[in-house]
This record gives sequence, C-alpha cells and structure tokens, in this order.
Amino acid sequence: MLREFSGGPALPELIAAVRAEAPTVQLDAAVRRAGAENVVLETEEWIYRFPREHVDFERELTVLSLLADRVPVRIPHIEWVGRRTRFAAYRKIVGQPLHREHYRAADRSWQLTLANSIAEYLAAVHEALTDAEIAAAGIPAFFPLTARAALIKLDDIPAVIRDDVAAVVDAATGIGDDVGSVVLLHNDFTSDNLVLEQDGRLLGVWDFSGVCVGPASFDFRYLPREPAPLTDDAVRAYEQLTGQVPHREAYRAAGRIGDVVHLQRRGRVVELVRMVQGWQRVD
Repeated sequence: MLREFSGGPALPELIAAVRAEAPTVQLDAAVRRAGAENVVLETEEWIYRFPREHVDFERELTVLSLLADRVPVRIPHIEWVGRRTRFAAYRKIVGQPLHREHYRAADRSWQLTLANSIAEYLAAVHEALTDAEIAAAGIPAFFPLTARAALIKLDDIPAVIRDDVAAVVDAATGIGDDVGSVVLLHNDFTSDNLVLEQDGRLLGVWDFSGVCVGPASFDFRYLPREPAPLTDDAVRAYEQLTGQVPHREAYRAAGRIGDVVHLQRRGRVVELVRMVQGWQRVD
C-alpha cells in the first residue's frame, strides 16, 4: 500500500527555499513528493529533503553520519544543508524500484538475492551503533505495540471488518512489548524507501527520520505488504545471519495496526475495508 501524505510547503515554496541558499542550482524540472516525515524536492540528480516540524533534523543528520560506513548499501550522503531553512541536499540514489509484478515474475534466484540482501542490511543496522552512540545521539525508543493498538477506535471501524481489526488489537495486547532484544531500528523499511540492483540485490535505502531502538522484529513489519514468499525468505535469512528469530505475530500485528491507524485517521474508509478484507485472503 503506497502511503500519500498532504500538507507542508508547496512546490514553489520549496524551490524558493533552495534557490535562496543556492541561486544557480537547476530546479526547472523539479517535482515535489510528500511523506509522513519529510517533504522532498526531487530533480534528476538531487534530493532536497525538508523535514516536517516534528522531525529531529539534527538527530537524523547524526544518524546518517554514523551509519555512513557501517551498512552494506548506499544511504544518503548529505553534501550540504540549508542555513535559512531546514533541509538537507544529497545526490539521488538511483536504482530499480521494487515492483510487485516484477517480483512475482522473477526467478527464484532473484527473489532469494533480494531476501538475503534485505536480511544483511537489517542485520547491519541492528548492530551498527554502540549503546554510547545511541545515547549521545538521543535516539528514542520504539513506540510500544500495545500503545499503537490503543490508537485504533474500534467503535468507528465499519461493522463488516470490525471483528478482524479487533482480533489484531487483541493479538497485539496478548503479545505485549517484550519480543526480543533491543537494537537500532531503521523503523521505516518499506519498498517506497529502497532501490535495487538489476540482479535483485538491495542497492540503496533512505528515510532515517524515524530511527529508534526496539525489538528487531519490528523492522520486518512492512514486508508482509509485499508478495510472498519475500517476508518468509528475509526472516529465514536474518535468522541464519544473526541467530535471532523475528517474532512473526508481533511484526505482522504491528504492520496491520499501523495501516489501520493511518487510514482511520484520514477517513479513508473504503481503502480500510478493502485492506482488511485482503488480510482474510492472505490468512
């Protein structure tokens, strides 16, 4: 499910902000993209990333600097930041998007290459920073699963799917928040935030605004949106690399709760019903 977010500065405002800092940059063909954490001005070669007000911009810059040589993929390398306006400028990470139809049609070797490289990336992130570095950067704790479940207003869920949503809330409550050792989490590992090599290997990852510390399982929560058997393959590869077994029920509940909260808050009832009914087909 591709998430779309509104609000934030419009395209002319973004262009004006960048040109106020660097009058000679080429922005005639720039496009605006909006996410939950950032609004982006994108050109053929550059990304100008404007954090939303709630984002700790300095912490994100610190995290990117610390991770620069510690993960096996390309991540944003900040070349300069705005002085009048908060934004970071970095060269685009160019690769192939993860297209679901391409994944389904790919041979097994390509699928396994992708899964293995996802596991390698997540394993590297989870061990990348020391406790002292995490504390010095002020990296927060993962918002608890039980607290996320409490954000769902069950009385406002359409009756046709209310039992299914209530079952996920009950599952999250039963699982609790102690589902493994605490590690550094990317915390927004979605197909919208990555690109691949031609052979399926993970090439680049971005959006480190929400980095936090919590159980490793929760970095897998968005993978079930992708076609099978990607999640199972990546989880298996991660277990082989680290010896740690991601908690399937926990990451699945966390992903579903996040999707419900997102759609409910935005009043997108038709999409919510369609999504939850899709769970029934998967289960």
